[in-house]
Parts: sequence; structure tokens; C-alpha cells
Amino acid sequence: MTGGDDDGVLVPDTHLRSLPVSLRSRHASHARFSTGLLAGLLFCLPAALAIGQTSNSVVVFIVDMSAQVKAGTFVPGAKVYVRGTFNGWGTNELINISVGGNSNLYLGQITDLVDVNGGTIYYKYFAPSIGIGWETTYNTLNRAARLPAVFF
Repeated sequence: MTGGDDDGVLVPDTHLRSLPVSLRSRHASHARFSTGLLAGLLFCLPAALAIGQTSNSVVVFIVDMSAQVKAGTFVPGAKVYVRGTFNGWGTNELINISVGGNSNLYLGQITDLVDVNGGTIYYKYFAPSIGIGWETTYNTLNRAARLPAVFF
């Protein structure tokens, strides 16, 4: 699975304003599963100072499943994964968290050893309890985000 829905610089979702300042970022995005709106955040941080061609970015994924819960297509606490180029489109399970009264948030952190720093990471959220599981973005392509370049 390749392709690109290059969201560029993204704006934080208003549902997640209650996140601590340390978790807020200019990286956020919106996508759809087959039946509702899904909001997600993506944070990319260099793991250490290194040459720009290495692959060592820590990536934090946060997705809000509230719209799916409201639509009746997702049961709170059900499993949510993130899949992408960083894990060969395998699964990394996200953990269910509660922030500011919203208990439909899912959080996960990975160390991307595959995608090159300064390059693009492609990914999608996956919830096996919703239809075919794959989210459907507004243009049906994978989500994309630029990893930070790391300079010595």
C-alpha cells in the first residue's frame, strides 16, 4: 500500500484542546471510517541527533473515535490500530485513554526505524470492529506526514 494523502502542516482538532500543552502539535488530521468522522493527531519527533538519512523518529498517534461511538458503529474500548510504512502495514495497537472527559481517545507511540528522517510516513487507522476495518480518508488515499529532518 503506497500512495499519498499528503496533509502537509495540519491544524489541531478542536476536540483535543484539553490535551496537555506538551501533547499539542501543529500535526492533526481528519478522516472517515465508512460511516463517520474520525479525528487524529500525529506527532513526529527525532529520537536523537543523527544524520538526516537515518530512520529514528518517534511518532505518536492519537485518534478520537467519538464520532464513530455517536454513530453507533464503534463500541468504546474496542481495539484500534495504526498501520503503515513504519511497520510494513502490520498492526500497532493503540491504547484507550481519557482526556478532559473524552474517553474515546486512542494513543500509541512507535519508533520508526523504516522511514527516512525528513521523508514521508504513510499510515491509516484500523478498527476491526467497523466494517472492513480500514478508515476511508476524504480522498481514499493513505494518510501522510513528513518526518522531521535531523541535522548534526
